[in-house]
Amino acid sequence: MISGPQELRHSAINGDSPHYFQKIMGTVPINSVHVNCARFRQAGFSYVEVLVAMVLIAIALVPATDALQVAMLGSGQHEATAVQHYRAYGRMEEMMTESFAALDAEALAVGSPTVPTSYSDVPGTPNRRLVFLSPYDADNADADNDRFLTGTDPGIVWLRVEIENSGLALESLKSL
Repeated sequence: MISGPQELRHSAINGDSPHYFQKIMGTVPINSVHVNCARFRQAGFSYVEVLVAMVLIAIALVPATDALQVAMLGSGQHEATAVQHYRAYGRMEEMMTESFAALDAEALAVGSPTVPTSYSDVPGTPNRRLVFLSPYDADNADADNDRFLTGTDPGIVWLRVEIENSGLALESLKSL
């Protein structure tokens, strides 16, 4: 194995091929002077390349931060909607645990599917839950397509829980 410039010169005198030196040492003998080829290779990025990369990153960060801002605003809205949904769902579960007789009596006392019942939250409550009850026409035997006022079936009550002024509502049916 050739270990340095002295042996390189000695091997060159003995007739070894310059390509042999290039394979072993990564060097090329020029006029018996040892020249390292790695010195002439590019060893990193130029300043221009670094500046171009920094400009591209800066340009790409502007829309990325705008997207994050919109996402953060959307998460706050989603949280408010989720809170309202769980409040409505909680009241619906409470209504489903009530006896059928109590719900049917309240539905008959109110007499309209558009009037909130006594199961609703008191006025002025934030995210007020409104509860609507009505007898229900499940089979539409009278063929008038009115599910609430005519031809109602005994043993079925329609329930609706909505959050006041939000558009969020849940509906269900309860039977005997």
